[in-house]
Amino acid sequence: MIKIPNKIYTYISSIRKVTYDDGYVFLSTNSNVYCYVPVSMNVDVYSYLNTISFYDYYRPVNDPDDPFELFMVDSTEKGNGFSALTSLYQKSAVFQYFSDDQKNKIFQTMMSQFQKKTYYYHEMQNRIEEMLFPRKIFYDFIINISDFYHTLDIGKYFLTKWKTNNPNKYFEVLTLRRLSPTNFLNQKICDFSFSKRDYYVYELANYYQKYFQSESILQEIDDLLNSFSLSLDDCYLFYVLISIPPEWDDEEDIPVVISYVKKTYSFLLEKQEENQEREETMFQKQQNDI
Repeated sequence: MIKIPNKIYTYISSIRKVTYDDGYVFLSTNSNVYCYVPVSMNVDVYSYLNTISFYDYYRPVNDPDDPFELFMVDSTEKGNGFSALTSLYQKSAVFQYFSDDQKNKIFQTMMSQFQKKTYYYHEMQNRIEEMLFPRKIFYDFIINISDFYHTLDIGKYFLTKWKTNNPNKYFEVLTLRRLSPTNFLNQKICDFSFSKRDYYVYELANYYQKYFQSESILQEIDDLLNSFSLSLDDCYLFYVLISIPPEWDDEEDIPVVISYVKKTYSFLLEKQEENQEREETMFQKQQNDI
């Protein structure tokens, strides 16, 4: 349980209720609700947000020297922050140029991820198939194991396309990284303590993996992609990143991962077919021009 420091009481008093939620602490008084985050304030980030005229966030009410942040929030109603995130990314975006070392590191890191995941699933499959009476949760995994392998294969397909195209530049934005619904209260962002500048598609992939169960996620992803007019290479790398299924902490998480793989495989298969049709059309056009 997170311990609340005594200095909190210099900013608020008469706390009547304390609620813990996903690493955040909500302190309710008779008239207001406050969010406590046990991380020191990054003054530079808040200064930067003002510079780019981004205001869809809660400003800390405590002193910058405190080893924590304290926000007075409008409500504790959670959301996915889609509107606020879109605005943040658009206002903080700048072009950066890849170095050869960056591109090689991305390629090698993703190939290592594919190999690691493939090995893990093969080992798990072998263990389950050796069970005399596997529980339903394991049986469901075996029934859907081909989707896991196919999803990884499509990821490798797009990684090869990305590498072959040798991209030169990318969008860097101020990423939030902490994309929990608890960090989006009443359509505003609460906590920037994990923020850093990074390649846009990394944050986009994190967003997809966090909210893949939402019915509107694919439309939101298209909107986020289109809001930057991202290059085909950016889209390729996004497809690569989401093709890696999330880890599970215990066996009870397996059904969620299966659901992720089935939805993602269907989405990526459609994108692969679109890409192959695009390449075929370009090839035919080149042949006709000869």
